Amino acid sequence: MPVEFKTSQQLIDESQGLVHSIAHKIHRRLPPHVNFDDVLSYGQVGIAQAARSFRAGQGTSFATFAYYRIRGAIYDGLAKMSWASRAVYNRVKAEEAAAEVIQESNEQNPASENKQSEAKWLVQTTERLAVSYLASTSRDDSGGAAELVDEKTEAPDEQATKREAVVALNQLMESLVGEDRKLIQLKYFDGLSLTEVADKLGKSKSWASRRHTAILDQMARSLQSVEPF
Repeated sequence: MPVEFKTSQQLIDESQGLVHSIAHKIHRRLPPHVNFDDVLSYGQVGIAQAARSFRAGQGTSFATFAYYRIRGAIYDGLAKMSWASRAVYNRVKAEEAAAEVIQESNEQNPASENKQSEAKWLVQTTERLAVSYLASTSRDDSGGAAELVDEKTEAPDEQATKREAVVALNQLMESLVGEDRKLIQLKYFDGLSLTEVADKLGKSKSWASRRHTAILDQMARSLQSVEPF
């Protein structure tokens, strides 16, 4: 079947349900004084960016393509709001990084109908998310993951395990050299998106994406000794 090409405005108009759905899900996890309209407006920025950059016929539906950009735009907007405490800021950046990791995994190794391949994709993505989460939250002065007010506090043994994993991860990040170290520094300590990281390093977004996932995989293998990773 021939690919149906739509204008950017058509894509935006047809995706308003998706934008509202994502905005509502994120808003429910934020402090009560955060205005939903602010969250929604950031989502509108994301859908507009997605509509401008989407290219039909490349194997990815617009809904999938736009999903991560909407989330990313919302998290980026929230991270810049003056109300955000250090803890909330770190959590927002962790969510933003997670969205990028899932997008990278989908683009580089799409999930397959083959159960064995799908299981491998799920394991790899989960490991990358775990490393990305630890790297994002390791910036918190408390050394632990920043939690929102509606989530349960971790047990002492879980907190100790997480601190151990964060220490091990920081050691691994310190051992990186050259562009790999700069990439991780810009991504997880300066809080830049991969697009911004690529611009800073004078590289393409695809290069930054490939190196990012390769580093996460490397760190995941090294962290296997830290239980329960």
